[in-house]
Amino acid sequence: MAQNLNSSVLASVIVVASDGFSGGKEELSRVARFLKSRYSFYEILLVGSDRSDIAVGLVEDLARIAPQVRFLQIEDGADFDAMSLHGYSECIGDEILLVPLDELPYLNFVELFSALENNADLVRLRRRVVGLIERVSSKLVSFLTGLSVDTRFCRTIGLKRQILSELLGQPHQLRIFRFVANKMIARQRVIVVDIPFTRTGLRLMFRRIDLAVQLLGTSAARILRIISSVCAAFAVGAFVVITYVAMILLLKTEVAEGWSSSTILIAVLMFLQSSSSAAVCLGLSTLLDLYRPPQKHQLINEITASELFSNVDLLNVQHNH
Repeated sequence: MAQNLNSSVLASVIVVASDGFSGGKEELSRVARFLKSRYSFYEILLVGSDRSDIAVGLVEDLARIAPQVRFLQIEDGADFDAMSLHGYSECIGDEILLVPLDELPYLNFVELFSALENNADLVRLRRRVVGLIERVSSKLVSFLTGLSVDTRFCRTIGLKRQILSELLGQPHQLRIFRFVANKMIARQRVIVVDIPFTRTGLRLMFRRIDLAVQLLGTSAARILRIISSVCAAFAVGAFVVITYVAMILLLKTEVAEGWSSSTILIAVLMFLQSSSSAAVCLGLSTLLDLYRPPQKHQLINEITASELFSNVDLLNVQHNH
């Protein structure tokens, strides 16, 4: 009996392994079996910096289950977010699931893809158990940035093609997207999962500090423009005082003799300091707007199943006998 496969969309699963794919064969096979049993059109993108021989062996094993698999070998030194950007750029699916290798064992793929099929543009995972460090870091980062940030969210994320296209237009915000997406996208689904932390408390704290810096950096241009506006308002006020005192001096009234000299001196200093601060902040904000993030890490090699096998039966090509 033929399976009732979904042929209306192309599903993409991007698996990122910044620390290598060692020990991930079983979970990756589960991904391949799920896609093959549910979709007519699908792809699996493996993104990592493993050696070519490891990549070839992994692709060979997975291609025996689902041949639509590719391995993107990224140069050493690329972190999870840099590798994710390569996966996002290379995938062709209508419904995309990005997942780190260490979170694969805890995922329910049926629930994730069902949420995307039921009109959710974005699907995010949030940990059920929240430690003290998580609660404190969420409040601290939100206080420092002024944004609604929840650091309990996992790195796994599911999204539609339209959202991905918008995200690729601002690749420098990829790292913070999963934390601030709650007010950016209306139709989204949050799934609570039991995913334990694999990092130590100290490493997690450093990651949260780094996240706060990233969020502050994202808002730096706006903050500088606000500061520039405040300084400009003080400069205008000082100029008004200078003009007022100057008019009094020109009129040579007795009131001006006691306080005009000190007042105009203070006003001139305030005007010079405020106007220069406003100009500096405005210039810095303009430079930040013009700043272009560094280019992503180089793609070294791409390995596909079709390059490894010549057996058409392996590629799901049906023959008429």
